Amino acid sequence: MLENVRNILDLFDNATKVLSGEKYPTWSLIVPVLRSIKDCLHEYEVANGISHARWYKDTKGIVVLFRDEILKEFTNRFR
Repeated sequence: MLENVRNILDLFDNATKVLSGEKYPTWSLIVPVLRSIKDCLHEYEVANGISHARWYKDTKGIVVLFRDEILKEFTNRFR
């Protein structure tokens, strides 16, 4: 579960690093970076390293809910 949450949050970490550059113009990157985050959230598949474990289904559900909530909040904020 933590790996999946980290993967989702890495999208925002990478965007922050790209958009906070001081040695190059970043204004023109805002729309493509935001669009990339939204596309990646829509397409994100839960990593299933241990899909046979009995707790996997519950964990996958939590990760999917987390992803959906982040996508909903992201969409509302950046219409």
